[in-house]
Amino acid sequence: MKKILLFVFVVMLFAIVAGCTSSQPSQVKPSETPNGSEQPSESGKEVVTFKYGVMDSWPDSMNPYLSVLSISQTLYHDNVYETLIGLDQKVNMEGRLAESWDVSEDGLTWTFHLRKGVKWHDGEDFNADDVVFSYQVNKDLELPRFYSSVKDFVEINKIDDYTVELKTEEAKANIMDAMIDIVPEHIFGQYDTKEEMLAFTNDHPMGTGLFIFVEDSKDEYVKYKANDQYWNGRPVIDELIYVCFANSDTLIQALEKGEIDFCGVGAAQISYVESLSNITLNRFDSNAFNELGFNVWKDPASKGNPLIRDVNIRNAIAYAIDYDAIFEYAMGGLASKQYGLLPKVVGKWSWEPEDANKKDYNPETAKKMLEDAGYKDTDGDGIREDSKGNKLDFRMIIIESSYRDVSLVVQQNLKDIGININIEFMDTGRQTDIIYSQSFDADMYMWGWYAPYSDPTYILSSMTTEQIGNLSDCFYSNKEYDELFELQGKTLDEDERVKIVHKMQEIIYEDSPYIILYNTKRINAYDNTKWENFQKWPEWEGNLFNYFTKLYVSPK
Repeated sequence: MKKILLFVFVVMLFAIVAGCTSSQPSQVKPSETPNGSEQPSESGKEVVTFKYGVMDSWPDSMNPYLSVLSISQTLYHDNVYETLIGLDQKVNMEGRLAESWDVSEDGLTWTFHLRKGVKWHDGEDFNADDVVFSYQVNKDLELPRFYSSVKDFVEINKIDDYTVELKTEEAKANIMDAMIDIVPEHIFGQYDTKEEMLAFTNDHPMGTGLFIFVEDSKDEYVKYKANDQYWNGRPVIDELIYVCFANSDTLIQALEKGEIDFCGVGAAQISYVESLSNITLNRFDSNAFNELGFNVWKDPASKGNPLIRDVNIRNAIAYAIDYDAIFEYAMGGLASKQYGLLPKVVGKWSWEPEDANKKDYNPETAKKMLEDAGYKDTDGDGIREDSKGNKLDFRMIIIESSYRDVSLVVQQNLKDIGININIEFMDTGRQTDIIYSQSFDADMYMWGWYAPYSDPTYILSSMTTEQIGNLSDCFYSNKEYDELFELQGKTLDEDERVKIVHKMQEIIYEDSPYIILYNTKRINAYDNTKWENFQKWPEWEGNLFNYFTKLYVSPK
């Protein structure tokens, strides 16, 4: 998934089956002892190692300001860096690097009281200078990953060594969207320009987080050791190793043999994994969704077919897709229908159209919409044309490992209503290049997002004009949507803000720069003979691999 999509990152906070592109590395030996530990260390104490098997493309960058793929967040940033505020297991705000915080009555000033005694992984003290630097450099250099979150702050002030004040000109309702990775000034501060900052490879990332980076090997593994000085208590495990796999079969085989301790399970493996007495499954609705996206970029530089900019065609496509076939055939039942940009699991922010307005599978409606818009098959070749003879013949780029089966269902559905789709299969990197570096040289694509539980701003921002060429992957622009986006971010009355967020999703639904294909259901699996004390996040139904599990999971 994109970013899962893109930044997802963003995003992207809780990747379920992240990963790489090779088999288990020879450098990291599988655990052979029943409790998941390696051979004794030099001190004589057994080293408790937890191995997480992952699958996906390799991270695009270890630099938190440059990375755009959520796998970078999963394998690096979430373990190393921290924010001022996080979310507890009930998805309420709790302090992380900030012990407490205050907001002025007018909503213009946020004051953060930092934790004392926190150390960077190299032993240097963490203090207000690091926080001010992290926010100021994002704002001044307009660094891509976090700039939209910090641009509202007109002042970033150090009050004392452990107090920071963030000021805005207008009330800021979406403070959780402004929670960025705090980086060490003594490392990043040596780079003065945006070019230098983005050129920094950050090969040995170093933060305040609960794990300390040890080493990695591209497409093979990433290894961490526990942070003995972590402010929230040392993790129970001594080592965390992400082991990368090329395919799901070898991943599940490794789980069965005890070579890894935890992984995600795809639909094809469910029945087999259920038969394994030593494996426990955790099923949950995720905050991830996948979309059929369109190149709606109006710039003359766009290399897309201009016909796809016709909203009548896009809305007809929405009616033409057999979503149930996607759920069952392509997703093995691990999917459900989603209409708005925010899935139901995120709660109040989620929106759905009235039943009468839902674009569910109805090919006859799709055909009529195309006929009414003037698209007819005049030469009898099965492909409709416009009044000038331009055919509804589009190019769709597809990440083969993620969306092959889904794309084949959509291709057949569109053929049935007179639209021809030429599919080009590729990997994530090539798709990213085509959209962002090759003047959007395609008409349609599939990708995905994680919608944060904390605040809707991030996912909503992906549809703003400002994010064309950055977070936006469809290059959509709508003045009303942009204005509502600015308004929701400063509306302190939560009920009013919810209404605005719902209206924004309604606009996207009517314009269809995206067609949401499905919301993803997920399954975690772990070896129940070796491990206990997994934590769900959110606690009522959620992923087992999260901040709290990293702290508390322990060998039996």
